[in-house]
Amino acid sequence: GREGQRGGRGGAGLEQTHGEGRKAMAEQRFVPPAADDDCAALGNGLSLDPGNADAKLLLAELPKRIVDAATVRAQTDAAAAAAMVEASRRVFAQNAALDALSTKLQSQLVAEKTAAQAQAARERVAKILALPAPSIEQLRSGAKELCELLAANAGDKETLALRPRLVDAIGSDLAAAQVVPQFALRAA
Repeated sequence: GREGQRGGRGGAGLEQTHGEGRKAMAEQRFVPPAADDDCAALGNGLSLDPGNADAKLLLAELPKRIVDAATVRAQTDAAAAAAMVEASRRVFAQNAALDALSTKLQSQLVAEKTAAQAQAARERVAKILALPAPSIEQLRSGAKELCELLAANAGDKETLALRPRLVDAIGSDLAAAQVVPQFALRAA
């Protein structure tokens, strides 16, 4: 009967595609462009046996597996998780869970980029403040960056800690500038 037709090479091919699919899933190679991806293996299995309930179920569950894997990956690498989700959205175009996770990951990436930029700006200001005698241009640049940081997040503790140091540095520069003209006047 029909079972006999699936035996031999067809049965071996089906078992091979199932094995490839399990391996791809374990390695989180869910969809193209990943080589030997799970979606392709499941599709191959269904082409060999269109009535295969296991392959149909696994294919139906694939978006949820992708969401779960991407959510975990986002904790350590949001960019990789976002790439995984975007590739999956090309295959599962109308999946609400993938769409929602994509939006969340894009927001996370923007927040991470903003935080990295703020940290870099704080480091530039701290570097200016570490100089023995920063120039007025350097102090002006530091003050501008500090103002931008405070405008973006007025409650950031790291930024707020830099403010009194910058004010002291500017005050020292002004005091030094006032001493020179008084000395020049007395010498004349």
